[in-house]
Amino acid sequence: MNHPPEIFALFDFDKTIVSRDSGYEFIKHRLNSSVIRRLIAFFASPIAIFFYLPIRLRFISHSIFMWIATAGLSEKELGEARKKFLRFYCSLSGVLVYQDALNKMAFHLEAGHKVYIVSGAPTWAIKKISKRLGIQKCKIIGSIEKPVMGGLIYEQHCYGHKKVDLVSDVILQNPHKIYGYTDSAADIPLLSICTHKHVINPTKNHLKKFKRAFGNNFQILNWA
Repeated sequence: MNHPPEIFALFDFDKTIVSRDSGYEFIKHRLNSSVIRRLIAFFASPIAIFFYLPIRLRFISHSIFMWIATAGLSEKELGEARKKFLRFYCSLSGVLVYQDALNKMAFHLEAGHKVYIVSGAPTWAIKKISKRLGIQKCKIIGSIEKPVMGGLIYEQHCYGHKKVDLVSDVILQNPHKIYGYTDSAADIPLLSICTHKHVINPTKNHLKKFKRAFGNNFQILNWA
């Protein structure tokens, strides 16, 4: 059965829709809750940095710090830790939702496009932060954690090339158009499958990488 061509809009979350990295802030918040966790993270840093440098292995580095941040928590304690973090994150003076992002998401939704947030942030964090900050309701593809030896690691790390794999599960073959929005050069693989590429508030380093990958075949958007 042939499906009519569809239009998709894919949005990164951290620093594309919200101004602060939610996954990083959660781990930082948890590590700051305990001197022991900070010490363990300090001594584990050389190993974590080794795995951080190759993008394809970065999920191991992120999993190391996620495990340290959550080790020893019961299910109830983990739930409370997440609630406490959400209150903290949403109250940070530097956290804001880009109104331009909301406007662009609303445009795509009203046009009948399939809108997805595709992010390396934990899925639970994207859902909860979106609800608290009034972000447009749309489908979410994020990172998923699993328990291992008393802590959490990433079972599904929605990052780099993995984003393309996960998006491919929901996008029909030969879509009419795919709009992509991101701030990060780590999303070059994702933008590579997009017919309309948008780079949000890029740093000089990320902008150089986008230009090496796409030349001038993308649009820079300065969102506030």
